[in-house]
Amino acid sequence: IVWLDDAHWSLEAIEAAARLTEIEAPVLFVLTVRSEELGRSPIQREQLRDYAARSQVVEIEVAPLAPDQMTELLDEALTLNSASRDDLIASTEGNPLQALQRLQLSVQRGDLTTGPDGAVAGQVSPQSPRALWTERLQQLEGDRTPMLAAAVLGDRIDAELWRTLCAACGADTDATIAHRYVEAG
Repeated sequence: IVWLDDAHWSLEAIEAAARLTEIEAPVLFVLTVRSEELGRSPIQREQLRDYAARSQVVEIEVAPLAPDQMTELLDEALTLNSASRDDLIASTEGNPLQALQRLQLSVQRGDLTTGPDGAVAGQVSPQSPRALWTERLQQLEGDRTPMLAAAVLGDRIDAELWRTLCAACGADTDATIAHRYVEAG
């Protein structure tokens, strides 16, 4: 199984999947795409449309969560007052990952206050996933190279490979937040 997450951000990933799909091998390619991001990438949108039109490709659209499902998800994470919860649900349009990330960022920023019927959210976080991650990276102090290197390497990071990559970029790895995450596995 080869999973290419956020394929809409990489023309090379789409082209590689298209070429490798033509090889008769027992491989399953899973490309995930955020449809709201395709408007910013017309070339990738066209490439994905061509790729999806192939006979060996099955396209499955995953619909956003319904408001009641989002309510249940958010209530399990943190009790927000109904107005804050409803604003978060409306602004994330049923995207559970984006809703949880915005909630986490609000907690980290200290944007929540306690109210009689749950936490009250302050400022609304950035709208797009890319803007959300950009804001998170900007909060890091010092050299961001180690964190970016970890992001390039994926979910499970080989510590030695990460240190080698950082060294090649001239980044110190010992005193970074990324170091704690990589060492933890």
